[in-house]
Amino acid sequence: MADQIDYVLARDKALAEIVIAQREERVPMLDRVDLHGADLRKTDLSGGNMCEANLSETNLSGAYPDRCQFDRS
Repeated sequence: MADQIDYVLARDKALAEIVIAQREERVPMLDRVDLHGADLRKTDLSGGNMCEANLSETNLSGAYPDRCQFDRS
């Protein structure tokens, strides 16, 4: 049986964190967030950490994750 991850932020709150971080010109704090099925097209995620984030079925086409840490496990 796989280990279950308890996500710190639900999808809606994680999306709000991305918007707020962009507004405040800081990197988003997205460790252990649930972004399942989110539409992140053309979203600037550079510098943000996404360790243990749920990115299953997330649209990342055209996103800017050049320095971002993705963990798609």
